[in-house]
Amino acid sequence: ERQALLKFKKGFVDGYGKLSSWDNEDGKDCCNWGGVYCNSQTGHVIELHLGFYGLHGMISPSLLELPYLTSLDLYGNDFNQSHIPKFIDLDLSSTNLSVAHDWLEVESSP
Repeated sequence: ERQALLKFKKGFVDGYGKLSSWDNEDGKDCCNWGGVYCNSQTGHVIELHLGFYGLHGMISPSLLELPYLTSLDLYGNDFNQSHIPKFIDLDLSSTNLSVAHDWLEVESSP
């Protein structure tokens, strides 16, 4: 899951440096990274809270490598020039995307 998050980060320009805790140092637990929340029993990433992080760029399909992700908060970032990938297999049914003003377009599956 750590590698998936690092791939996700590569698609962004981190304008405020809020993802500076996200690094590839061996032994670093991604559950201690800013904005990353994990299940306390399993250690799996379940939430990403990156609202108002000053991010802009591409939203990577590496999120599909986070099978336990149930909450994704990208509110207040700038993805107006970004293509939103189709996340057909990503279950964000508990996520309210209607308040995400800066999503240019959310594509529905065919």
